[in-house]
Amino acid sequence: MNSKPPSNRPAGTTSGLAGGAPLALLMIAGVIIGGEYGQPTVGLIAGTAIGVAIAIFIWRRGRR
Repeated sequence: MNSKPPSNRPAGTTSGLAGGAPLALLMIAGVIIGGEYGQPTVGLIAGTAIGVAIAIFIWRRGRR
């Protein structure tokens, strides 16, 4: 008997790495750092931009 639980993924697919955690953490860090300088919105935008760049890097690296 097969001891592996059933999977909802199609056969032959692998699970990729997720870049959501760095994105969320950098957004929060951006707001905090931006708030220290009196510009939380600018910090949010900068944190989001850096987080998206890292998430894309993780996504592209995991597809190899």
